[in-house]
Amino acid sequence: MRSVFIFILSFFSMSIAVSQDNPFGVYQWQYRILVIYTADNSTDEFLGQVQEFTQNKDAFEERDLVVFQIHNDVLVAMTKQPEMATINALSVKTALGIAKDDKLQVVLIGKDGGIKLRESQMVSSQQLFTLIDGMPMRRSEKKTPN
Repeated sequence: MRSVFIFILSFFSMSIAVSQDNPFGVYQWQYRILVIYTADNSTDEFLGQVQEFTQNKDAFEERDLVVFQIHNDVLVAMTKQPEMATINALSVKTALGIAKDDKLQVVLIGKDGGIKLRESQMVSSQQLFTLIDGMPMRRSEKKTPN
């Protein structure tokens, strides 16, 4: 009985620690998060990345993907938010290890809160969809009708 109590207590302790380190905790287990960071939002690479992702909004929605952009320490939602949580751009940069002088960072966070992709160059929508569609949780979602 004592070991069960210790297990439950340690589980809740881990959950609290994870939520403090994860600024997107409100979305965990419901949505995948895509963060696009740039130090300079006028570069061809950044503008191309934004254009690439805005052309595929329906496919992003189908995959429960919420997209954020960070520039000048401002976090902007690029997709419709299920419930707009108060998320601080600095906490996101800290949690994801993004440096102020990074030219471009594209980070995919899975529904479990883990980082599934980190690139410092453009990512095609097809590359992103292939990665997500290969995840066990996504395969399970496709089998279960809404």
